[in-house]
Amino acid sequence: MDGERMTALDLMEMAQRLETKKIVLNQEQIKKIIPHREPFLFLDSVVEMTNNFIVAEKTITEKDCQGHFSPPDFVFPGHLALEALAQAATCLVLSHHPEFKEKGVALAKTKGKFRLPLFPGDKIKIKVHLKDNPDGFFFFSGEIFKRDFAVVEWEGAGKFF
Repeated sequence: MDGERMTALDLMEMAQRLETKKIVLNQEQIKKIIPHREPFLFLDSVVEMTNNFIVAEKTITEKDCQGHFSPPDFVFPGHLALEALAQAATCLVLSHHPEFKEKGVALAKTKGKFRLPLFPGDKIKIKVHLKDNPDGFFFFSGEIFKRDFAVVEWEGAGKFF
């Protein structure tokens, strides 16, 4: 575009390219890392991962919410939101520590804050940070975002045995 003005179409195409996310792991690849399977797998994809940070995505379905209030008023249960965060944390650890793959994991501590409910059709981002790893314990903090607003906050600790 040397010296040329960008047209509205050029700007729209650029915005579309910026919105396109590179999927780091799809659900089949996630299944190779963590032992969870449907109907208890709550990660659709991993879109970003470093040594101490992971961002996963999930679209909440009616199936995820069944039994938690009557249709059409389904709500995604809070304990399953915390499970999604724990699965992202496990995916992060096992991606960088394959020696733990065949070991079990125990959550020693977990707490969460719930700001807004989640419903079928909601697309969420699950973000988890590895805060510390003393003596084989892993300490995490995480959040679930719905449209750029943190609806769930979580702190957890786990140990592989």
